[in-house]
Amino acid sequence: MFSLRVGLDLGSANVRLNLDGKIAVDEPSLLVVNCNSREVRLIGQKALEVRGKSIPGFEALYPFEGGRVVNLAAAEALLRYVIKKASRFRRCRLRFALPSAAGSVDRICLERAAQLAGAASVEFVSSPLAAAIGAGIDMTLPGGILIIDIGEYKTEIAVLSAGDIIDSETSAAAGREFDSSIARAVRGACKMSVMPLTVEKLKCEIASAVPLNSPKSMKVSGLDLVSGSPCEHEISSELVSAALADPLNEIVRSAAELLWRIPCELSADLCENGAVLVGGGAKLFGIGQYLQEHLGIPVKVADSPEYCVALGCSSVAPVKVDRAGEERRG
Repeated sequence: MFSLRVGLDLGSANVRLNLDGKIAVDEPSLLVVNCNSREVRLIGQKALEVRGKSIPGFEALYPFEGGRVVNLAAAEALLRYVIKKASRFRRCRLRFALPSAAGSVDRICLERAAQLAGAASVEFVSSPLAAAIGAGIDMTLPGGILIIDIGEYKTEIAVLSAGDIIDSETSAAAGREFDSSIARAVRGACKMSVMPLTVEKLKCEIASAVPLNSPKSMKVSGLDLVSGSPCEHEISSELVSAALADPLNEIVRSAAELLWRIPCELSADLCENGAVLVGGGAKLFGIGQYLQEHLGIPVKVADSPEYCVALGCSSVAPVKVDRAGEERRG
């Protein structure tokens, strides 16, 4: 029986699987395990539903962080779940998208987890190149273009030209930092602690990287930090958006550092070709306009930015590693 070739984007928050050019699996990369036996009780969407709730004897954990395996047993369980969901009766040849900063140890850990999960074979591709192809960029053209991938734990910024990575930069300002900044702002202004899912809702529904013509607000529930009782407050879009200023400025700073390093001819290309935003963080309202104003180049948010890496996996040449540990694509 033939095996299936699938592409995987192992995000810190979500795992997405590409089968035949379509997203076949899109699940939170979250597990709930028994603290004593380490038995996995919930995976994916079911685990997300209890995130932030205190359940005695159980722990919620993410096995991946910034493309790296941080818990091998949990990574194996999640990959086994994803592979089984994609195809119950056929083995899969997995192609993983990894960030530019990933090293040989990261590949070894991921390959081991995939083998334990039942993968027929494992290949690795460059995440920035996969994102570019998934966003519909013609990588055979010689001109340079900037890819900004705003993930959960990191933002990867890369200059691409003629199907290769010219230079890259990584920033810790990303989706998780957005969430932390919003939670701190709510705690400081309202003396209220809110659940992660509430913070995510605030970010998705009323947050903006640029000033809104018509400010919004949202009523949320949480825990009063003074009395210890449940409470409810109206949160304004101005408060939430102001909280995002620092992480957004950090992304701009990292991108500017990268732009300073590239050759002059590529700088001229970027004035015309600009940047493409991918990743879940690219869905923040107004972020394209914000980066365009601060970087001085055209910025476009890709269609379905959260799926670009997974969709481009199957079209990128795999990265091979020779005995000296150096990467080469072929």
